[in-house]
Amino acid sequence: MQESIKNAIHNSLKFGYSFYAYGTRDGFVFGAQIDDNVTGTTGFRIVPFTETSAKGITIFRQYDETNLPTSSVDKKMKPVAALSTPKSDYIDCLKGCISTIKASTTLRKVVISRVINKPISDVDWVSFVEQLHNNNPDSFTFIYSTPRTGAWIGVSPEIIGDYHNGRFSTMALAGTRLKGESTWSAKDIEEQQFVTKYIAERIKSIGFDFTVSDRFTLPAGNVEHICNMFTIEESDIRKMMDLVDILHPTPALAGTPKDRAVEYILANERHNRDCYGGYIGPFDERSFHFAVNLRSLCFDEHTVAVFVGSGITDKSVPESEYAETQAKSEVILNTLTKLNHK
Repeated sequence: MQESIKNAIHNSLKFGYSFYAYGTRDGFVFGAQIDDNVTGTTGFRIVPFTETSAKGITIFRQYDETNLPTSSVDKKMKPVAALSTPKSDYIDCLKGCISTIKASTTLRKVVISRVINKPISDVDWVSFVEQLHNNNPDSFTFIYSTPRTGAWIGVSPEIIGDYHNGRFSTMALAGTRLKGESTWSAKDIEEQQFVTKYIAERIKSIGFDFTVSDRFTLPAGNVEHICNMFTIEESDIRKMMDLVDILHPTPALAGTPKDRAVEYILANERHNRDCYGGYIGPFDERSFHFAVNLRSLCFDEHTVAVFVGSGITDKSVPESEYAETQAKSEVILNTLTKLNHK
């Protein structure tokens, strides 16, 4: 990462600026907004789990790393509110969810998340995001902070919408196994098929033609997922922006059918997901790249809250689902532990 961007991230956290940075194969991109009245055509969108784009947040790129001003006032970060989910509570929630799905004539999948809250001290967040990017070059690495959302950091394997040169793509991502395993369980295959079917139906319902790839295995750190890619040829970027909001939240973070799954999540999860399960990413006049906010944590000066979830179907086994969330959390926690003990 360029020294100028490292300094810009450090200063933005110190002075309480709204900012973002994300990794690409060519390096990191940084942007910040200090004046709330400034608008523009380039920036970063942040849409929480239960909100539409109309209620989301946009950080316009008022400054880059070359012209970011300094301040004489240090500001404290928004405190982390989410507390850890005890294993017993999570297992009980999974059991109740499985029973509900088995008894339902419509509900097929619900993603149940939990929180891992940990104390921290003197973490270098620039080094953290840089290591996440180096360890997961095929995923979307990000860090951002606003007064409303607090500070978030993560490395997402799931793209909800990418638009470049008149071509839109999105993915149906679900199912999880440890990297190196050779087979997929019937539960994982069925779970991913729910997602693929839902996305296809949603795109068809608004009249777009699309192509879909064969199913393939997508690596994501120490785990792997099942994936299909959807592609649409469309010259109007605004229509594709609207499609992203139709797909949000994705079945990979909510369930199927989406509305029923979200209703169940809001009624049964004891924590507020905030930005987890929403989407984030850069845009300009001609393109955008929006990833789902997962494999992520929010942080303040003393605490982190890591959010992880698992897709629950009638074939789920609670202890196995809990183990899946443990494996997913290691993408973030292993790097954090190393930095926090230096």
